[in-house]
Amino acid sequence: MAVIALIDSWLADDSGYDERVWSIIKSGIEENRLSYRERFSD
Repeated sequence: MAVIALIDSWLADDSGYDERVWSIIKSGIEENRLSYRERFSD
């Protein structure tokens, strides 16, 4: 199935893109939250 192949390709991605971009996305989410509580607790 095409969906399974697509998910497998995402899981096999080792380009490092996720690691580079996650901190940018996370800070954007935290800056724009409506609550005083943090969304992520690393």
